Amino acid sequence: MSEDYYRELKSFFEEQVRFNRLLGLVVEELAPGLARLRFPFQEAFMGDPLRRALHGGVVATLIDLAGGMAVFTRLTPGDACSTIDLRVDYYQPAQSLDLVAEARLARLGNRVAVSNIEVLQPGRSGLVAEGRGAYAVKNRVLQGADDEAK
Repeated sequence: MSEDYYRELKSFFEEQVRFNRLLGLVVEELAPGLARLRFPFQEAFMGDPLRRALHGGVVATLIDLAGGMAVFTRLTPGDACSTIDLRVDYYQPAQSLDLVAEARLARLGNRVAVSNIEVLQPGRSGLVAEGRGAYAVKNRVLQGADDEAK
């Protein structure tokens, strides 16, 4: 893919997807089969204010977005990708710091893609969580124009 495609992908996910904008999503790096995303810390992410731990749903959301973005790095403009399965393993509570996820594409088939994702917090040792996402892929070139109307 070209650098222009990655710039457009970054802009789309950061600026045009309202949910991502609400969460403050930052796309830090895109390369073929790789995506690194960041959620800057927000007080609204707190799930347990007594422990100062972030809500696990915030971590899961970042895992899902990063995994899907890794898939998009190997698709072409106009293709679609949607989550069909997501597994999250939590290793330690996320503290009141930024969250960073790095996703690597493990498999890209004609209809399904799989990504492996790690979440960490800069300045802390060890992973916060790991995830694995399966994504339905709709490649308009492979499936033809007739499928676009469905």
